[in-house]
Amino acid sequence: MKDAKRRLEATEVGDDPVLWAIACGLKPQKWQARALWLATAGLLPETAKKNGIQEVKNELAVVAANGAGKSWVVCVLVAYWLWRVRKGAVVVTSASWRQLRAQISAGIRSMFGSVFPQWEFLDNRIDNPVNGAVCHFLSVDTPGRFEGIHSRR
Repeated sequence: MKDAKRRLEATEVGDDPVLWAIACGLKPQKWQARALWLATAGLLPETAKKNGIQEVKNELAVVAANGAGKSWVVCVLVAYWLWRVRKGAVVVTSASWRQLRAQISAGIRSMFGSVFPQWEFLDNRIDNPVNGAVCHFLSVDTPGRFEGIHSRR
């Protein structure tokens, strides 16, 4: 991943999450690239339009078989947000801690840990000390229970 880090530093990825993922050493499939553009269209409308996304919505559902790469999309979106949005906050929820740890948290760490060694990967969150962004992981396995984030740390 040292090559990916050099590519990211040397490449002008601008506001394109797909170019950013490629600069990080990843190879998105066509449907994954479209999902990245759709998911960031509200934040980056010009990039979305340039890539054929005409309608900006605030929601995205990915319907795909097991093993197709849905978690990959989530991992890239979370990491892109942590890199792109100064003092931004992401909250990832699931009914299963196992899924959060094994698929999302571990996926982000393995895909981006060597590209961004300054990021702090903890059990329940990821911190980017460079720009103050944070990602929280929450799992609630009790129906009807409400959880929230009450501080940035």
